[in-house]
Amino acid sequence: MNDSGHEHSRSIKAELKRYKHDSGTNQKVHEEFRSLQVVRCVLDVLDSGERSDTMELLEGYGHCLKDSQPSWLLADIKENHNREKGNDITGLHDNVIESVGDITVLKDDIIESPDDITATKNVISNPTTKCYVDLISKLVRFADLPTINMNDDEAYMEEAFVDYPQKASVAMDIITSIVSAILRSSLSLEVHWRKEFMNTIVTDCVILSAAHAEKYQWSNKTTIKHSQGLLEVICQACSCNSIHELLSGSAYTTDIETETVFEKGIFDKILTKLRSKLTRDTWKMEPRSRHVFKWCMSKVKHPNLGDYLDKVLPPSLLFVDDYQVQNKILGVQCLHHIILNVDPTELKWYGRAMVIYEAIQKQIYSQEVQLLDLLYPCLIDLLKVIERSPRKADQPRKTTRYDDLLQITLDNMAFEQKIVLRRVYSKHLHLFVGEMGITIVRHYKKLLQVIVNYLEEYDGPDEMARLQTLNVLSVVTMETWPRISHHIDMLLKSLLRLMCEITADRSTSPEKVKQKLMEGAVNCLILLRRCCPDHVDKALNDVLIVIDNDTVIKSIRTVLNDKQSVVKVS
Repeated sequence: MNDSGHEHSRSIKAELKRYKHDSGTNQKVHEEFRSLQVVRCVLDVLDSGERSDTMELLEGYGHCLKDSQPSWLLADIKENHNREKGNDITGLHDNVIESVGDITVLKDDIIESPDDITATKNVISNPTTKCYVDLISKLVRFADLPTINMNDDEAYMEEAFVDYPQKASVAMDIITSIVSAILRSSLSLEVHWRKEFMNTIVTDCVILSAAHAEKYQWSNKTTIKHSQGLLEVICQACSCNSIHELLSGSAYTTDIETETVFEKGIFDKILTKLRSKLTRDTWKMEPRSRHVFKWCMSKVKHPNLGDYLDKVLPPSLLFVDDYQVQNKILGVQCLHHIILNVDPTELKWYGRAMVIYEAIQKQIYSQEVQLLDLLYPCLIDLLKVIERSPRKADQPRKTTRYDDLLQITLDNMAFEQKIVLRRVYSKHLHLFVGEMGITIVRHYKKLLQVIVNYLEEYDGPDEMARLQTLNVLSVVTMETWPRISHHIDMLLKSLLRLMCEITADRSTSPEKVKQKLMEGAVNCLILLRRCCPDHVDKALNDVLIVIDNDTVIKSIRTVLNDKQSVVKVS
């Protein structure tokens, strides 16, 4: 760079620093410098590595872009683009004139279709456009997270990421301004130019946005807001209605002037970009990459996800096989999304479903509440793929993996003393009952004993475990009504004891919670009465003779006055 160039660079930097503190009133940058000069100055700043004033200069440039008009920001790109388009047309015009006479008729058609000419030329070879592409690429790298050792403690990781929210905010703000300016200018109508430009930058931009789309250790409310803004303008620039369409593609538009920039989506591009960072040896050093992978995959639904099964399954299995709980949780979330959005037949090809089952079923022994809360729905949905439904009676009903997992769950529940774990078990127990139907009677004795035990134990003011256990009992009663009469006395005693305890309760449980418990108990009694009306009526009438609790008496009369049809079981 010559002396004049250095002087220009110093002047631009000084104005950008001033712009940070005086945005909206300082127009000197727009009046004295071309946008390309400013871009090259910012590129020099980014190339020079970490400087004490880098953030100040970038923030000033961000304010400058917000105050600028598209005509200033994109003037150099449009000028070069129009010049190249004109040169292409002129060159082709001359070639046609010199050709054989009967071919010269093509001249007019070519001149009338300049877009078709520019489609064959890589617009990124334009040095002006390339400056903006380089700027966006370097801003993404500037906001990238460092490679770290995931075995480091939480405090170290928080310290390692302390500067990155600000870097990411500035980078996304600048990129958003550039893409927004393109959308507001005549360049947005240049379909082929826009496609080429977006094809070059979109993968890096979506990865950066996805890294800050949710709350992580390296993000905050500001970066999440900037991430949403960047994703919105990227979708607009690619003629997509949503991030799902951007990732998965759309084949519904045929008009060349309005068609989606990426008809097949960019999810494959993102997976290719992340592949080297999600191997067995590297994934733990790339905290951003695995969360970007999970976020992007969660936006790709059925039937599109099946096309990428071989690429999304290995990283997900790596996550769930890790010893750290947060990675297991991430893996279960990824695998559950795959199970729900890939055809069951395709999942069973080459034993993939069984590989997933073997990876996650061992987690059922975990003591981590958050992991178990995600694990049970995932396991049930996977068993629907692997196993024949236990409800089908056209063949002998053999024991299945439903029985194996339920047996383990009931054993865990029977000996569990931690309230938080009792709550998560009782929350998901009804899933087994709902899927297994009458075959649940194989585990009847242990199941009902667990229900009775859980109804006897107070589990805090919100009484979540007992409320959920009442729900389980109601489902069990409806599914196994032919066998319920053999256990009716035990269940009646447990429910009546619960009702008396609720009315005599002087604990901190809110009245709404007590009311829900009472309603749940009454509902279970009504269901039991419909199964065994004579037995239940006699037992409840005997209780009315000896009890003096008005609330319980009122509830019992509600049960006895139930007029719906009953199922008599001999």
